[in-house]
Amino acid sequence: MRRALSAQFAGALLCFSATLVGWISSALAAPPGGQISGDAATINYKPPPTVRRGGFAMGVSTGFGAGTYRGYDLSVDALNDPDGRQTTGATMATFSSFWIGGAPRDWLTLGLGFLSVSAQGPEVFGGGGALVAHVEGYPLFSLGGAFQDLGLGFSGGIGMINLVDAEERDFEEPLATSGSLSTISLEAFWEPWRLWHFSFGPALNYTHGFSQTMDAHQVTLTFRASLYGVQPKKKREAK
Repeated sequence: MRRALSAQFAGALLCFSATLVGWISSALAAPPGGQISGDAATINYKPPPTVRRGGFAMGVSTGFGAGTYRGYDLSVDALNDPDGRQTTGATMATFSSFWIGGAPRDWLTLGLGFLSVSAQGPEVFGGGGALVAHVEGYPLFSLGGAFQDLGLGFSGGIGMINLVDAEERDFEEPLATSGSLSTISLEAFWEPWRLWHFSFGPALNYTHGFSQTMDAHQVTLTFRASLYGVQPKKKREAK
């Protein structure tokens, strides 16, 4: 059963990656909002100038919060058996993520990445990660000023979480395991501080992982750093 789940995970990941690469390529090749000049036979596309962020993009974030993981052993007999359920309870949780991609527009960033999560309960420790597609948008960008730094992020992908004894930490023999885990992560962030091509700021993140044998929720406050290949210097306000 574990081998079958691994094969499903690999197949889903390949399809997922191919779809995202095509999406990013299309966005970079012909992003909306540019100008088209020339006749029908010779069309020249001219994208608008970068105001805040553009080109290559990369981001990393980490932080702490609260979460709860509940799961069962990966077997038919243990599935949904109340006596076999393992849980961390409501406890301290951690979150870290890394993604790499591009910003085809000032208000849109796309990428592929990885996130890891953990929750430390008094008797049960939970930890795992996921490969994800990452999208960031800045819905209030047109208002200018501080609104150009206020964004919403979404990550979705496939991963795995294991629950183990908090003292032994034996991941070879977990108390419960998710198998192939669907993962979604939502984030609201603000990145007002700049240094060279980097932007920094706080973020509030909610991550949820779910499968037949696992259910995980956590909310974390993180600090994020983003690198943009094109980041014009911040204009000074006229006195």
